[in-house]
Amino acid sequence: MHLTRPLLAAAILSATVGLSACGSDGKRGGPALDDQAISLVQTGRFTSADNQFDESAAEIVAFDPESARTFVVNAQQGALDVLSLEDPTNPVKVTTLLAGKHWPDAGAINSVSVSNGLVAIAVENRTKTSPGRVQIYNAADLAFLGQAKVGSLPDMITFTPDGRHLLTANEGEPNADYSIDPEGSVSVINVENRRQPIASTIDFRAFNRDGERAAELPAQVRVFGNYGRTELSITGYRNDDQARLMVADTSAVKPGMWLTIASSEGDPLPYRVARVEGNTLTLTTGFDDDTEVENEDTELRAFLHDGQSSVAQDLEPEYIAVSPDGSKAWVTLQENNAVAVIDLE
Repeated sequence: MHLTRPLLAAAILSATVGLSACGSDGKRGGPALDDQAISLVQTGRFTSADNQFDESAAEIVAFDPESARTFVVNAQQGALDVLSLEDPTNPVKVTTLLAGKHWPDAGAINSVSVSNGLVAIAVENRTKTSPGRVQIYNAADLAFLGQAKVGSLPDMITFTPDGRHLLTANEGEPNADYSIDPEGSVSVINVENRRQPIASTIDFRAFNRDGERAAELPAQVRVFGNYGRTELSITGYRNDDQARLMVADTSAVKPGMWLTIASSEGDPLPYRVARVEGNTLTLTTGFDDDTEVENEDTELRAFLHDGQSSVAQDLEPEYIAVSPDGSKAWVTLQENNAVAVIDLE
């Protein structure tokens, strides 16, 4: 595998149109010739007294057959739980690995993959718009071996079939108010020297409007990010059946436009403008409970949906599948209704 500039130019984008099931001949959809029943029987189960596996406590699981250990992403605690399955009927917790022990800026662990006795985890930055890390451990003794810098918000990690390289889908999500929108990317990490992994990151800048491959971007690929949006200066508000915002300048606002309101207490949520009267914007609804506008001291910020992220910013790699011969990687871009195909040779 040669990670040179020709590889960076080899990302091919294709819009996803639909899926159809194959029949027994591999061509036509339809029922299989013979009905087959599958029976699943629980062999063992693990839970912990100090963590009853609430939401996000057990997300991604990878098994190492040599050590008979299962590695479980515990996003709730920002950790990797290690379970022994020497007796599959009675899984036992061995320990918990903390990414922050080897990287002070570590945020959540998002994914884990195992190959040839190596355990690799994808770790986002505590500031999720900043570059993340891939960390590598020895499955047998859980020793930390090394780490490499990758793109923003590495969301999924996988080994190539030969175990010599890792790939991460770096989602590059924007922050809540779109003041920062990092580029999505895919990192390829050479782990032949497991103590000094080397990462090369593939971006999608060539498909930007002024990029050398802009004409190759299918029209069906959805690009809608709001980077560079206009912020409105709010001077007051009222939360009635139709909420009202008083703003310093309404010249850029027209009825029917959408805007995002970010509360100092709640979540950023979209609202639609019903009327513009002087310096007052009347919305089509009152504030949602999740905006959490409970008193007049709550600070609000509002942003028009008039920005435009670049293609490289808006494409958000989510999941990767590598071909059996290791020559290509298929990368889902779910927010964009597209799949990227990357030539790894």
